[in-house]
Amino acid sequence: PDLFKLGLVDGVVPEPPGGAQTDWDAAAVSLGTTLRGVLAELGAMTPRQWVDDRYTKFRKMGSFYAETSSGVSV
Repeated sequence: PDLFKLGLVDGVVPEPPGGAQTDWDAAAVSLGTTLRGVLAELGAMTPRQWVDDRYTKFRKMGSFYAETSSGVSV
């Protein structure tokens, strides 16, 4: 979830209680559901949109700002 908030990953695949290693079948179903959703989103985009979105995502990586007590972002 933290990596998602930072924009470093596109999403988080939910795991069954106890982790994927406790229920491989449920983990596979969850992964399949997530992948179908992502593929549907990508299918609605043009290749140019894919490239532009990827470019924007990777350009943002490493750019973190924090508010200081003076209100100035660093």
